[in-house]
Amino acid sequence: MKITAVLCLALFSAGSTFAQNPPAPAPVDTTTMFAIASQAVAVRIGGQSVPGTDVIGTYAVTKHVSVRSDNLLAPGNNLQLYGAGFNWRLPLGGLISKTKLPKNTFEPYLTGTIGIVRNVPAAGAVTQRYAGLVGGGVNYDPAGTGRFTINLVEVRAADLPGFGKHPWGATISVGIKLGLWQKQ
Repeated sequence: MKITAVLCLALFSAGSTFAQNPPAPAPVDTTTMFAIASQAVAVRIGGQSVPGTDVIGTYAVTKHVSVRSDNLLAPGNNLQLYGAGFNWRLPLGGLISKTKLPKNTFEPYLTGTIGIVRNVPAAGAVTQRYAGLVGGGVNYDPAGTGRFTINLVEVRAADLPGFGKHPWGATISVGIKLGLWQKQ
């Protein structure tokens, strides 16, 4: 009898404890001011596809526009690209709010970069020219805070002179972005 009373008391105490939890706070609209990202990249240029990596730093100028530093290395075809550009986060908040998707979870964007591309062969002369990349992508932020974001895809057309007869190519990448400084 005493055991039954103790079990009932414990059960009712646990139930009332769960019932007293405060509601979850509403999501806060934050802007990630500075972020760093690393992307695995496939570079298609001069009739050849090679793997590479792109380390990107971004700094928010406004809520939707960020300046961007691209540092792309693809050693398989001796490519080094150091560029500066922009990210324009498409303002789709109104469209997403009409769905059941959480706010600030998916972030489509357009991007453009200009800079210096270098062809650095193991033997021979190094060539250096101006280059440009333009495209877009989609980021996914599971928590909607901007602190940890997965780059689902980024596709860019590339003009990379100095890499064969056909300098036009493409890059496709996936990666991870870490938000290092935010403001509300």
